[in-house]
Amino acid sequence: MAAALVGGAFLSATLQVLFDRLASREFVNFFRAQKHDDKLLRKLKLTLLGLNVVLDDAEYKQITNPAVKDWVDELKVAVYHADDLLDEIATEALRCKSEAKYHSGSDQEMAMQMSQLKGLQLLTAFVVGKSKGLGIEELKHLRHLQRRLSISSLQNVTNGMGAMEAKLEEKMYLEELVLEWSSSTNDSLNERDVLDKLKPHTNLKCLEIKNFGGTRFPNWLGDESFCNMVRLSLDNCEYCLSLPPFGQLPSLKDLKISRMQGITKVGREFYGDSSLSKPFQSLETLRFKEMLEWVDWYILESGEFSKLKELQVIKCPKLIGGLPKHIPSCVRLEIRECSRLLSQLSNICGAGTSELVLKGCDGVELGCRGLSSLTKLDILDMPNLKELTPQLCTLTNLKEFRPCLFGRTGLSFP
Repeated sequence: MAAALVGGAFLSATLQVLFDRLASREFVNFFRAQKHDDKLLRKLKLTLLGLNVVLDDAEYKQITNPAVKDWVDELKVAVYHADDLLDEIATEALRCKSEAKYHSGSDQEMAMQMSQLKGLQLLTAFVVGKSKGLGIEELKHLRHLQRRLSISSLQNVTNGMGAMEAKLEEKMYLEELVLEWSSSTNDSLNERDVLDKLKPHTNLKCLEIKNFGGTRFPNWLGDESFCNMVRLSLDNCEYCLSLPPFGQLPSLKDLKISRMQGITKVGREFYGDSSLSKPFQSLETLRFKEMLEWVDWYILESGEFSKLKELQVIKCPKLIGGLPKHIPSCVRLEIRECSRLLSQLSNICGAGTSELVLKGCDGVELGCRGLSSLTKLDILDMPNLKELTPQLCTLTNLKEFRPCLFGRTGLSFP
């Protein structure tokens, strides 16, 4: 009997807590923000009040009436579910509030103690703060995060141990991750240690790294264990002297590398261990952009880039040579503002190349032999070009041709 009365008293107290939470300003504001009808909220409050009134009587009757006891037991289950639901609503309300502040620019940092939102599943942006309760360790208990997460202001992470507290490697449901420094710390060793400890789960599909200030990337970047990685981007990692072995990533389809001024050569390390499998076996799009100090590209010529459909090399003014040869699946080739590049188109393009864009590349020879599949040809800003190749007339599938050769008053057609 005593146990039944204690259980009933607990249930009555829980109902009162639910009623108080429903009446709170935070809940009411969130409820209205979702454009729900206030009548529904009033009806729910009346229902809880009614239950509280009859509960006192039911607590005594359940001792002698099995049907009443069953009703009380069912009510307990419903109350527990309602409490869980209100927890989820409170979590969602705080998440919306934090993201609204971030996107509006009214707050440079996240809400304090995000770690309390242990059931959080969607957090698109996290700005690392300097104060306690705003650091990257607040991500520690958010094990259920899904889809995309962008972590910025990583310069505020003071050491690798702090970065490890984020426990990114345990967040198995994340698909996309952005890691961004907003300013340099002038401590390349520390930044490398931080990035090393920010190793994500191998389920990750997309990764972007921006403004990293280390001279070397950690070993996990490019490791073949990341077999689900399909898209990868490195931007403005200006002090790095070499690229990771991205050729080992078996599912990688899209790779973009831009503004990496420490790179003077793309060498063997870019491909990884080619004795195990063909490098870049799934890569379809490869982009190099604004690599101002890049001079040479080492090509293995062992079947790499076998599925590459699009190659872009843009604003690489010191690049001399070494573009891939005879890319069998290449559909689109774009070379812009690579003034020192020496190459022949017929050595790069495959039989299926349909679109070709050249701009500011006087060292590239326009031999069109083997390019009968071309449907679009743009030639821009090539003042030293005296005449178009005699093979141009063999491009019987050409539908768009835009010669725009600045610096010359005339152009000779053979």
